[in-house]
Amino acid sequence: DLRASEASGAARGFYRLANALHMKTRESFIRSELLFREGDCYDALLLSESGRILRSYPFIARADVFAVVQPDGSRHVVVDTQDEWTTRVDLGVNVDAGVHVETLSLTEDDLAGRGIGATLFYHQRQERKDAGVRLDFPRVLGTRTNALMSAGRTRVGTFRAVAFTYPFVGELGHLAWRQT
Repeated sequence: DLRASEASGAARGFYRLANALHMKTRESFIRSELLFREGDCYDALLLSESGRILRSYPFIARADVFAVVQPDGSRHVVVDTQDEWTTRVDLGVNVDAGVHVETLSLTEDDLAGRGIGATLFYHQRQERKDAGVRLDFPRVLGTRTNALMSAGRTRVGTFRAVAFTYPFVGELGHLAWRQT
């Protein structure tokens, strides 16, 4: 959360609004990234790798995955995460011959708390003009396959790009592939 309590006046109102709009990463997404399930045998490596995978996302500020030994000898696993602020606006203005917007982009790294990245962009400078959208899906149909899609228009013409990747899953992965 942005610190509204440390701001004053109009800034405090902005921080409160921004925090109200921010959606926390869903528990279902966090669980889908873990390399173990409830009831599995304890494996310290799987906990360690699960934490590393979670921390690799730009919208996860902190991820701790650890076990607490219970009186009966079993282990209770704790997964504690903290979200990073995920919305960015980039505005580039040129004031040479009046005020002109050269760059405008809006990026959300954790759309709806599902880990989906989305960017809308517009760039115009001299004769160059680019506009488009980019979507990054970290899970396709519940698998670990990622999809990256982008489309837009440039001075030269339209573009569309699609890439599917299956990354190595931590240090335990034996298979990875990419198709673009």
